[in-house]
Amino acid sequence: MKPRYTMPRAQALLSNAQDDEATSLSAKRYRLKRRALLGALGATALGPFVPRLSTAQNATPIKRMVLVFQPNGVIMDNWRPAGGTPAGTPLGALSRTLASFEAIKSKLSVVTGLNMTMPGFDNHQQGMGGLWTGSRMLPEEELAKPAGENAALAAGMSIDQAVAQATKGATRFDSLQFQVDRTSTGGLGPGWMTGIYSGPLQPMVGENNPYKMFDRVFEGFAGTNQEEIVQLRAERKSVLDRVATELGALSASMGKTDRLKLDQHLEHVRSIERRLVDEAVVGPSCDPMELSAALTDEKDPLANANYPGMVRLQTDIAMLALRCDLTRVLSLQYSYSVSGRVFNWLGYEPPQDTRGSTDHHDHSHDWDVTDVSKNFLSDIDRWYAEQVAYLATSLDTFQDGDATLLDNTCIVFGNEMARGGHTLNDMPFLIAGGAAHGIPQGKNFDFRDTKTMHNRLLVSLGRGMGLPLESFGTTDTSTGGLAGFV
Repeated sequence: MKPRYTMPRAQALLSNAQDDEATSLSAKRYRLKRRALLGALGATALGPFVPRLSTAQNATPIKRMVLVFQPNGVIMDNWRPAGGTPAGTPLGALSRTLASFEAIKSKLSVVTGLNMTMPGFDNHQQGMGGLWTGSRMLPEEELAKPAGENAALAAGMSIDQAVAQATKGATRFDSLQFQVDRTSTGGLGPGWMTGIYSGPLQPMVGENNPYKMFDRVFEGFAGTNQEEIVQLRAERKSVLDRVATELGALSASMGKTDRLKLDQHLEHVRSIERRLVDEAVVGPSCDPMELSAALTDEKDPLANANYPGMVRLQTDIAMLALRCDLTRVLSLQYSYSVSGRVFNWLGYEPPQDTRGSTDHHDHSHDWDVTDVSKNFLSDIDRWYAEQVAYLATSLDTFQDGDATLLDNTCIVFGNEMARGGHTLNDMPFLIAGGAAHGIPQGKNFDFRDTKTMHNRLLVSLGRGMGLPLESFGTTDTSTGGLAGFV
């Protein structure tokens, strides 16, 4: 007897047909580097990307995660909004540092008062390794191979990589690691340079050159022209017709309950068909030509004077990768622990700290010594917040199904320290977007009186992305997510 098809078989047909379709088109594409790619697209091109079928309107939202990092702590007096509680309160007036988020205040959650205390090692190093992993740093004698000075690494994977592994294969890149500042002094190892880990003792240092990052992310897509886009839509329509026919035939042989589930899946397929017909609802626009001017004239990505431009360019490339659905998990690390950038683009000559230094890290140690350092550091904090606000408000302008790209993206803004002077308690976090994840919107949380570890926040972030977590990392013996969150 010929076996009947089951639901998984029908779903597999759709998935396999998509893979076959992508393979057939990839043979037609040719590799072009950045300038050739931008020239080939042309100023009026639609852009060479067609969103995946799963972005259908009215379907379950595609959820994304973005981790953003600023170094050296913050001036909490100017960062923390007033009035927060462990249960969360409506977010009132934004602080001096976070004022640039005003336009999307209703889509923020500000979280302060969480602890990240760990034994041993420099707190910059511990904070860098533990921020997204919730894990302690392993000393050299516990490492699997001999390591030099300052080479301790985190004992667990980071939350973004836990999500990436659980959703492996959903997009071209399971995750992307963007970095900007990677200038290190004193022989600091990767444990000081990155907070992203694919597993215990497996740091993932991001690409700090935006020109190379663009080439990597958009490589292989330059050959898709308007004719191929039309062909791709036609092929996808054919796939959908085949699947709909099979599902319809299967429905007649099923019981009432299974038929209801099957009809719901069939309606989902029909919604994809409607989306392919109407180009106006294809999804967030995806056009690499937007970055042509910024990419044409290459600059030294590590020069201090170029730092603001590199931050913006990496942010724009990261946003484009999300809009093109090339990845749904990425990290955007603006610098590294003990970063010594000199912020002379803030409109005045950086003041000297008590030791005669003008760099960010040295000033951070004077956070409570002089008003000059406190004001300068607050200006740096505000500048970093403005970069994250640019990312969040930009994503909020793009429609993504029935919501905006920000609604379906959880942006987590964190730091390896609470403030300069090597403190890991009362950590500052800001979460923008994430309505689709169940992240509270327009809320202010202050956990200072609860002795809550930041691992609880990592659990909630993972749950928001669909992971069935009860705990995360090695530094918290308690279980459960953050009170009032997902």
